[in-house]
Amino acid sequence: MNKLSCTIAAAALASSAAMAQDAGNWAGSYAGATLDLNNSDVRMTEPFLGRSDTDENFTTLTAFGGHNWQRENFVYGIEARVSSHSDRALITGVPGPGNFESGLGTHGALLFRAGLDQGNYLPFVTVGVAAARLNTYWPDGNTHQNGNIYGPTIGLGADARINKKMLLRGSIDATFYNGTSFNYCGSGCTLTHDVRNINASVGLGYKF
Repeated sequence: MNKLSCTIAAAALASSAAMAQDAGNWAGSYAGATLDLNNSDVRMTEPFLGRSDTDENFTTLTAFGGHNWQRENFVYGIEARVSSHSDRALITGVPGPGNFESGLGTHGALLFRAGLDQGNYLPFVTVGVAAARLNTYWPDGNTHQNGNIYGPTIGLGADARINKKMLLRGSIDATFYNGTSFNYCGSGCTLTHDVRNINASVGLGYKF
């Protein structure tokens, strides 16, 4: 019985030591998914009639993947994210068209990521560039117009180890898309869209 107890204790100690040795190792590739809550500030400007501001709230699922390198406790790497959203929000009182629908479609980002190794935790910051498909519709004129928008994105977050392979992630990001213009009823009707998006996300990752 004592021999069995000693064997179990030794195995537990060896397992704990292996986990502790790996706890600070964040180098390598990883992938995962998050659930995101988005808030978009959409500004629509008609050059001769004024501007309309509105907030759009929506949820998305995002896939992410990247690679880390580590030098002592400094961790840095690259990460790509992509998500899709198909709904448009109805915005009323827009100068010019009156009622107008707008929404982000497929959007993604390429990021540089840097953080400090805290053992089983990795707080990090990100900076990069984002791109999105802006989908619009003017119901009174039955006019669909879509275009690509781009802009810088910044964020902060943290990864936490669940075990040697699984990670729990939380982050918040802000993206500032450039303005783009659509002629919603011909060459004389121009509406410029500026979009600022903030999203808070939580999800799971896997370290390869």
